[in-house]
Amino acid sequence: PFSHEYIVAPPSLTVAATKMNLFYIGVDNPVSISVPGIAKENIRPSISAGSISSDPNSRGNWIVRVPTGTRKAVISASADYQGQMMNMGSAEFRVKKVPDPVAEIAGLVQGSIEKNTLLAASAIIPEMKDFEFDLYFRVVSFKMITIIGGDLVQKNARGNRFTEDMNSIIKNARRKQKFFFQNIQATGPDGTTRSLNPINLEIK
Repeated sequence: PFSHEYIVAPPSLTVAATKMNLFYIGVDNPVSISVPGIAKENIRPSISAGSISSDPNSRGNWIVRVPTGTRKAVISASADYQGQMMNMGSAEFRVKKVPDPVAEIAGLVQGSIEKNTLLAASAIIPEMKDFEFDLYFRVVSFKMITIIGGDLVQKNARGNRFTEDMNSIIKNARRKQKFFFQNIQATGPDGTTRSLNPINLEIK
């Protein structure tokens, strides 16, 4: 009788970043890894840069973290296929730093503002615009500049909140008086310090 030997190709690996097709530095990047016909718990992934660990909030999914300076990361996976561990393939992802947030006061970057609204805000808030991840930047310092009686007045602050001197100046501000918030520095989840956009406001 004739004997035939069939070599069955292993199923292909599918790796998908559940947020988008790239990884961001310094944040938890959720990843779905699957191989048709193989249970997720039997898949053993690895990554060329950074770390990959099981997602405690989503069984069978993974969390990728990539370090500063990384430009690309390759995820490979092996699995028990027909009784032996086999390499199921790999997938390459681009790596980017988290984009800069937009510094705002009471939701404004520029324009006119009521004095009471400015006093009530009393802080600079870094907002992530149209960004998939829920993360937070922390403003560490900034400068407020205005003109009083023809003189340029500058006040510095640590953190994101207005100082007492700043609030006092704003309380005594006149209509059309301009306030410039500059040198806004913020740190993000990747540990780097970013220089954010200035904010230019005028009292109504």
